[in-house]
Amino acid sequence: MLKLTLCNKGWKQYERTYFPSGLFCVDKNCGNKAMQRGLCHKHLRRRNRYGDPFKHTYDSSRGCKSLLCNNKHSANGFCRIHDKEQYQINLKKEVYKILNQWSCVRCGFSDKRALQFDHIHGDGHKLLKIMISSTARLRYYIVNPEITKKTIQVLCANCNWIKRAENKEYGSKGR
Repeated sequence: MLKLTLCNKGWKQYERTYFPSGLFCVDKNCGNKAMQRGLCHKHLRRRNRYGDPFKHTYDSSRGCKSLLCNNKHSANGFCRIHDKEQYQINLKKEVYKILNQWSCVRCGFSDKRALQFDHIHGDGHKLLKIMISSTARLRYYIVNPEITKKTIQVLCANCNWIKRAENKEYGSKGR
């Protein structure tokens, strides 16, 4: 491939010699209308971002890294669904680090698949009214570690539901 590292004067001579009409993109496979310096909008953006209009940063033929998923990847090697899941998992890991708890406070169960964050005083419904998104709540806990340590604890699913029944924590509606 030809690297386009010509000065303005050199580029004008090159353009007149090889692209007399100046209508189409330099890339022979592209076929789009040229905007500037013989490049279409897509290749011009690549040139401005990466310095090379022919650099491919994304291989759309590769699939998602997640097992049994046939979707095309969009970010970090995952499809959009699995990328969001990985983001959630990373946020939860950060909250675990802040709390310095990797097992249930009551029974000591340590399987991460069954661990949940529990509001110590049963006031989780108040924060739920303010922030509906679980991602937003996790980010809030990461940004405010002092509040997190005072209000959140780690419980397994069984202990969490037992605590809810004992303290009659049924959310804001009640039963």
